[in-house]
Amino acid sequence: MSISTSDKPFLERVKESEQDKFMQASVAKSQDAQWDKREASRKELGNWPQWRDLGEQIRQHVIKYLPDYLEEFSDNIEKRGGHVYFAKTDKEAAAYITNLAKQKQAHKIVKSKSRVTTEINLDKELLKLPGTQLMETDLAEFILQEDDWAEPTHIVFPALAKNRDQVKT
Repeated sequence: MSISTSDKPFLERVKESEQDKFMQASVAKSQDAQWDKREASRKELGNWPQWRDLGEQIRQHVIKYLPDYLEEFSDNIEKRGGHVYFAKTDKEAAAYITNLAKQKQAHKIVKSKSRVTTEINLDKELLKLPGTQLMETDLAEFILQEDDWAEPTHIVFPALAKNRDQVKT
């Protein structure tokens, strides 16, 4: 699964980006702000190299035992009345969710911080269902949805390249 960007050829997107001065300024400003916040947090936390090493140890442990953690997660969800489905591919995941929406006769589907639904082309499949509406709760994703499902400019700040005049009301 890859992050959905655009159907346009890479060089065409580069050319458009070179012309978009607002986007360039927005990206630069947000990168600087994120850098400053990250550095301030590192100083406040103290002993940054030790925290980083600990984080890497935890990450490696979780990767090593990921099947066990996923099984525990699934068991806990099912104990609480939920259901977990493990899809092998993006198409399998999208088909499962689309079929579930059909079975439940869903008409309004609310998404929250769900970039993955776009990445697996689920949004387009759900919109094909008669009478189905999708509502995004994340403001940046909502802005993109309202702009005819515009592609994100940034993975963390998806609507970063839009100024207030470009946001539909």
